Amino acid sequence: MSAILLALSLLGSAPATRPAVDRPDVVRPMDPWVFRCVLDGEPRRLVVALSDQCFMSYDLDRCVLDKMWVPAEDGGVELTGTVYDHRHGPQPSSRGTIVYEVGDTDRWTLFRDGEPTELALRYVGHRDVRLGVQLHFEAEVDGKRLEIVEYIADIRAVHRRSIGVTAPEVRGTLRTPCGHELVLEADDGPTWLQLGRWMGETLFNREPEAEG
Repeated sequence: MSAILLALSLLGSAPATRPAVDRPDVVRPMDPWVFRCVLDGEPRRLVVALSDQCFMSYDLDRCVLDKMWVPAEDGGVELTGTVYDHRHGPQPSSRGTIVYEVGDTDRWTLFRDGEPTELALRYVGHRDVRLGVQLHFEAEVDGKRLEIVEYIADIRAVHRRSIGVTAPEVRGTLRTPCGHELVLEADDGPTWLQLGRWMGETLFNREPEAEG
């Protein structure tokens, strides 16, 4: 199910801890606000604490958005376990109302001449950028490199998800795990596709649109 078809029901605000370095008036609900952990019993998750209205986790094995949730009033993630509070057994868990979860069969797929090929993407890192964070993934298709950058941002309280794909030698149609499609053409730079944007209690139901 696509995240852009879901409505966010707000429960309240999680306590803010620090201003973000990307813009003085942006306050992230955790420090650090992007981190890896075992979450809800699932290994290799990357948590993005974007705002007091939106937490996300990514499955780094499949390179997909695993879930998105509105954090509880006392925080979006309970950090417990040996690394955090020296307790043996417990592990970090999400707290709040889940508004999106990925399906078991949702994958990155490349269609060439109508034939689907599941992409074996790998996570290569992330970096803080202005107003948000970029997640970097890559794959090889017949020895040719395909790069995907997912950009997650909080712009004037409007949350946005976009992907940029760079694959100058790969042709076909790329289907994202949430069902959007992007035609890969000859281009040295990334081709951008908006996956969704939402603000406050409303998730904007919009057709994907290209970004320059």
